[in-house]
Amino acid sequence: MTNKTGSTLWVLFFTGCVLLFRTVSYSQTGDYYNYSDEKLELQSGYLQESITCHFHLPETYASSDSSTRYPVVILFDSQHEKTYPHLINGIDLLTSESQFPEAIIVGVPFTRQNRYYFTSAHKNKGDSLSGIERMSLFIFDELVPRLRDQYKGNDFLALIGHSRTAFLANYLLAQNNSDVDLVIAASGFYNNEPLGTETMKKFLSGAASFSSPVRYYFSAGTSLEEKIYYDQCSEIATFLREQPNSPLLNWQFIENQYANHMPNYWLTVPVALMDAFSAYNFILNNWFSITNGKESPENPIEQFKNDLEYCSKQLGFQVNPGLTQLFSLANTFAQKEDYKTAIDFLLLGHAYYPDYTEFDETLAYYYGEMGNKEKAAFWQSEYDRKTGK
Repeated sequence: MTNKTGSTLWVLFFTGCVLLFRTVSYSQTGDYYNYSDEKLELQSGYLQESITCHFHLPETYASSDSSTRYPVVILFDSQHEKTYPHLINGIDLLTSESQFPEAIIVGVPFTRQNRYYFTSAHKNKGDSLSGIERMSLFIFDELVPRLRDQYKGNDFLALIGHSRTAFLANYLLAQNNSDVDLVIAASGFYNNEPLGTETMKKFLSGAASFSSPVRYYFSAGTSLEEKIYYDQCSEIATFLREQPNSPLLNWQFIENQYANHMPNYWLTVPVALMDAFSAYNFILNNWFSITNGKESPENPIEQFKNDLEYCSKQLGFQVNPGLTQLFSLANTFAQKEDYKTAIDFLLLGHAYYPDYTEFDETLAYYYGEMGNKEKAAFWQSEYDRKTGK
């Protein structure tokens, strides 16, 4: 495992003009810019075996305040050596572009021997639990509690699967819907035990099925290879269109033209995530609108906090401000020599991520530009202390 260092360029475009060219350093482990690339080992009583998951913590994780928490994303089928890194790179890019908030991501792998068992109603001899029941208990009684107790996971949970693990995601939603906020089922199906197409229809259409909002995305390609999945997904979509839906259910059937089986997975995930987290992208969209030929709001930092609160209500969890948002907006005001407002944005970021040293360094620079030597010296000393310089 190597430690990669480099620089991130925080750039915000307003009406075609680049307003920010300040670079800040980053330090992440692995091949991704905004996420680490680690392993999480668990000895599972329910799976009756040890499992080594792929594990990705966000860039700000190590520097965040104890009260700063992150949504949890569980991505099934991380054993795929080509598809899985592609999916994480996609999430990484969405995070960089402020279209997806930083999250704790766990990739759950399967083997050729256990993938069918842990996604089916099959029971081993003498066992009272089926494989899919054991996987459900592992997810909700072992993995998720550990992420929340030991790794700052918040109450938001997303499940993402493909083919047999899309069936697993469908089953987990139907059985544990009060614990699940987002499901993305790519090339999934329904007509297997212990689920069944009619059971899924009854669940999705039931007025009493949902106790909290759920976003549900299911997809299939239009190629011949995808026909069996496309037909079942189309049946579910047609059924849902023809009757009233629960106000707590937000669903979308994604048809990927010409996509074969594996491409449908990595085509579906970024599209579904952008839609599911559109309220997060609203924040910078709102500021594009504000700065596009209009005067700044009377109190920019309060406007930004209001945007965060709006986004939090839409998504169902307390949203953290993103680094792209904070540095971009701070530098936008600094370009106008409004250093007081720029500093307000950095201090807000510092409250969430007190050990993220680029806040200290930039605060020292801005206070210096304001002629406040005392505060410039303080923040420079903080930067030096944390970086060992």
